Amino acid sequence: MPAFVGMTVLTIVALTIATTPPDPPGFVAVRAGWTTSEARFLARDGRVLDIVRADARTRRLAWVPLAEVAAVCGCRRCRRGQAPFRASWH
Repeated sequence: MPAFVGMTVLTIVALTIATTPPDPPGFVAVRAGWTTSEARFLARDGRVLDIVRADARTRRLAWVPLAEVAAVCGCRRCRRGQAPFRASWH
């Protein structure tokens, strides 16, 4: 019986170690590796003439800083998603 318990504990520890996910990459690494899937054709004076999709496998737009994202977007989404539960909160 003690051998069975020992093997069970050893198996649980081995599975825990084997299935532990790696640490996610940091913000700096993600930001440095980010590339947009669009190509911009510019005129000689710098004006954008056309924007085409350069990578057909995926659609990744330019990086948008959090300060440029409207705060109202998140609030409306939260209110709409949590409306059924609001009656029970108050």
